[in-house]
Amino acid sequence: MRTKLFRMFLVFCLGVFFLLTVCSVSPERVNAASTSYEAENGTMSGTANSVTCKACSGGFKVGHIGSSSANYVTLNVNVISKGSYNMDIYFLVNGTRDFYFSVNGGTGTQKTLSGSSWGTPVKTSVPVQLNAGNNTIKFYNNAANAPDLDRIVITGNTVTAGWTEIPWDKNSYYVQNRTGAPMSERFWIVDGVYTTRVYAGEERVEMRWDNWTDQNKDNMWEADVMFEPGTEKTAIMQIKSNTGGEPIYIQATADGNIRNNGDSTNIATNMAGTWFNLKCAFNPATGSARIWINDVLVKTRQYNTTDREWYFKNGTYNNGISKGKYSEAHFKNLRMYRKDN
Repeated sequence: MRTKLFRMFLVFCLGVFFLLTVCSVSPERVNAASTSYEAENGTMSGTANSVTCKACSGGFKVGHIGSSSANYVTLNVNVISKGSYNMDIYFLVNGTRDFYFSVNGGTGTQKTLSGSSWGTPVKTSVPVQLNAGNNTIKFYNNAANAPDLDRIVITGNTVTAGWTEIPWDKNSYYVQNRTGAPMSERFWIVDGVYTTRVYAGEERVEMRWDNWTDQNKDNMWEADVMFEPGTEKTAIMQIKSNTGGEPIYIQATADGNIRNNGDSTNIATNMAGTWFNLKCAFNPATGSARIWINDVLVKTRQYNTTDREWYFKNGTYNNGISKGKYSEAHFKNLRMYRKDN
């Protein structure tokens, strides 16, 4: 009997494990993924302390913040890439009080908050600039009592929130190797990083993506990008039509800067040898073209067109590399999106 019961229990456990494993797999990437940070898990200083709160997330809040520079709470926040994020602040107050928050020791930002209960959290939202990796966010009020703090929620990739991600695979692009050299010497993939290289005197090595399935909507390309020091006069990303031109044509220059489509104004400086997140979008129906670097909008361009044969290209396109030199670019975490509403 014991053996039979044990076998039944084992089968039940295996079944639960299987269901949990299957259910944990998501077929789609969730845009604007959020992470919650409980105030009571932060570092409390001075009179700031954890207080039971039935309606709060985790059952606790941090109270007695403020009235002195000694009384504050600091939360550690970790994000993958540098950029702009949304921070939801869940607070409690009966009346009106001021919170100040400081990111990574920077200048504090004042937020005047109102509520009607010390027992029910209320939410407010603010944008914050975070670095890749660990960050600290301090909540305080050096001059007066502050609200109580339940938690904060950090939401990333706010640029792509509301966009539909377009699945792709190895058949969604082909490599244009216009160099005369073997493909293995100009294009390779290692640990999810796609690398292209082009030498002086050669034309280009680029990943040419399929034409967009909907040519009358906003389409976006995203990747984490790095180009090597020494890369010069090279296009690393294009939104292109063979007959309509290039509203987006991002060029890396010899000084490590980035510009768009021959425009002499840099959209970013000192970028060589550093990973950064790049997003580019174009809507053929409206002519609106945009570029984001680390989720900061750095370029807008109006490019009116009747053409409807648009696609993405990324790689290394020689625009005049000096003799004896080469340009090399790396791409990872490649994603495509469409704005359906």
